[in-house]
Amino acid sequence: MATLRTISQKALSQIQKTYEPKVFLPQYVDNRWRAPKFGLRIQANMRKNCILSGIDPLSIGLPAVKESKPVRVKPPKGTKVQRTYVEKQAKIRDNLLKMEEKITHWRQEQRKDKAKAKSVMPF
Repeated sequence: MATLRTISQKALSQIQKTYEPKVFLPQYVDNRWRAPKFGLRIQANMRKNCILSGIDPLSIGLPAVKESKPVRVKPPKGTKVQRTYVEKQAKIRDNLLKMEEKITHWRQEQRKDKAKAKSVMPF
């Protein structure tokens, strides 16, 4: 259930005036930076109050809202076991597929080695 939001008289008086864009930005005057007349929090409140009142925020001089940068999503670091788990499982799966061929090759090599070790003498 939405509640009815009331806007204070001060806030209403702020959004009924028109401002120059420079009052919302910091200015470099006399080799020093001056803070804006309205800080970012007050600007955000003014923008919300304008929307609630049905006024376009740009019409009173508020700057356009900047699009925020997309959030950079980094994968969790984890332990080495967790990082290499997928690759290790793929390697095991490939080795299991080649296992029959490896076993037959190993048996053939064993037979050859045994035949070489056998002496030609009958005793």
